[in-house]
Amino acid sequence: MKKYSSNIKSMGLLYHETKKTVKLLINGFAPEEVKAKAFQDNIFLLKTEKRRSEVAWKVLERLKVIDDYLLAKIATSNLGESKLLVLLTVIKTDKLFFEFMYEVFMEKLILRDYRITGMEFSSFFQRKSEQSDKVAGWSDRTYNDLATVYKKILTEAGMGKEENGNFKINKAVFNHDTVSDINRSGDQAYLKVMTGGM
Repeated sequence: MKKYSSNIKSMGLLYHETKKTVKLLINGFAPEEVKAKAFQDNIFLLKTEKRRSEVAWKVLERLKVIDDYLLAKIATSNLGESKLLVLLTVIKTDKLFFEFMYEVFMEKLILRDYRITGMEFSSFFQRKSEQSDKVAGWSDRTYNDLATVYKKILTEAGMGKEENGNFKINKAVFNHDTVSDINRSGDQAYLKVMTGGM
């Protein structure tokens, strides 16, 4: 997995962009052709050429970490599972977000304490700043922005929502075939952070 990065702040889940990309890939478009369509045809309906390129690159980078079966499932599954599979690609490609899911989100699921407080978000970033000079160099605003985007990503994926000043969470539910494929791929750790291992 890559080094810590805060660029998830400007990306988020990118569900619709990912699903559109998956459909193109399944229909035989090469990644370079997808990038060209994103840039020239503005298939993601983005304002600037720079943003078109950045989003296409990020989506394709994320999709590299899943197999063809899960790729197809993003296009063909019900909306709930499709979004969870896109979330899986985010967790697998963002080191800090994975560690948040592992150290905070999964722990909450295991304890059956289905709410994450603002203080718990802050404590997570404080711990990371003590473990990493790079994270320590980020501003409080960056930590706040990351907490906001983490909540937004989880909300969009159907795994949480703001409630009474806290962030209420729930575990992911996949169909049996999807679970079998994720396990077969050796990605049990990522499945576990989304389900609490249950």
